Amino acid sequence: MTGSHKKVWVVAGLSAVGYLLLAYTRPAPLNGWLLPLYAGIFACYLYLTQHKSSVWFGIGTAMAFRALLLFALPAYPVATQELWWQSLTSSSVYGVRAFWILGEFGSILLLLRLLRKMGLPDKHLLWYALNPVVILSLTLYLHPYNWLIFFLLLSLYLLNYQKHVLAGLAFALTIALAPIHLLLLPLLLKRIKLKCFGLFTIGLSGSGAIIYLLVQQQVVWQHAFIPVAVPFEGEVFNASIFPVLQLLSQMCGPGCSQLPVVVVISTVAVAAVLLAYFKALHSLRRLTGYMATVLTIFLLLSRTVYSWQLVPLLVLTCLSHFRFAIVWTAMVILLYLPGYEKQEALFVVLEYSLVLIWLVVEIYLYRQRRILHNLQPKQSHQKGKTVG
Repeated sequence: MTGSHKKVWVVAGLSAVGYLLLAYTRPAPLNGWLLPLYAGIFACYLYLTQHKSSVWFGIGTAMAFRALLLFALPAYPVATQELWWQSLTSSSVYGVRAFWILGEFGSILLLLRLLRKMGLPDKHLLWYALNPVVILSLTLYLHPYNWLIFFLLLSLYLLNYQKHVLAGLAFALTIALAPIHLLLLPLLLKRIKLKCFGLFTIGLSGSGAIIYLLVQQQVVWQHAFIPVAVPFEGEVFNASIFPVLQLLSQMCGPGCSQLPVVVVISTVAVAAVLLAYFKALHSLRRLTGYMATVLTIFLLLSRTVYSWQLVPLLVLTCLSHFRFAIVWTAMVILLYLPGYEKQEALFVVLEYSLVLIWLVVEIYLYRQRRILHNLQPKQSHQKGKTVG
């Protein structure tokens, strides 16, 4: 075993220790250690994704980290699952987590297949599979976004093979888990074309009807699969221009209390329609890229952005060369800084500044690569004429 391989095993081991401490140690003694623990795990994550080991080593490592959390009982269950958690015993939680881990493995395999279909490096999936926010939010806290990612990737995979009805069924389950993904439908309509979109709608409607019947019957699984809270409620993790919209709504009077929500949803919807109308979506890569654009606009405008809401954006950007979503997941560390609540506005400005600067730089570099790529055929053609 070479020195490089020994080092990657050491880094993986340190990550494993970090996850064990976060999962099995009560939060109170860890209050002073949350910041260094998360920072250390994230640093190990960056190293593992850059190491020149095989992609299957990375997948195995990612699944091993999840397996370490199998017997952990979260100290803070996700609020949207409170009723469901109360109905579970500790032994059934282990079984559900095993099922969750199986779902995550399915998401990783689907992501790998999509990357290969798009001609992108296999290693891109490690940005998702090894990400601490993904592992902690989806596996440790058993968040239903685990299944949102699975069904979102499944719908894209089925669309790639022209299985429109099944893709509609899968996408309906995605919408059931987070209705905001309805705003992606204009992009799908442009990609699928009107004729095939009818088949997609059949699958979407059929799956939606089944979900509605399950909710009406109050099946216990709805607490696991259908989140109750919306992204504008609950404790503020992030806030960009939403407080400004709230202030304007207060100035307009009590009848305008829902103005901020309406403005945000309308803005995202208009952006989705404009992108679908003006942009060519002839490839799956372009479709996922503009889907990521719509989600980015929504997250930048939302009042609350929880860590798990970054996961769909992260998985979509893994299907591209953009990495700003990784920077955004790293910003979760700001929550553990001393005095965060007192200086929340300052930290929010810092977070958005770093993410937006990174995004602008990536867009600039992407455009420069496109320009160079477009110039190369012309230059080679001119050289051919000169030689002739």
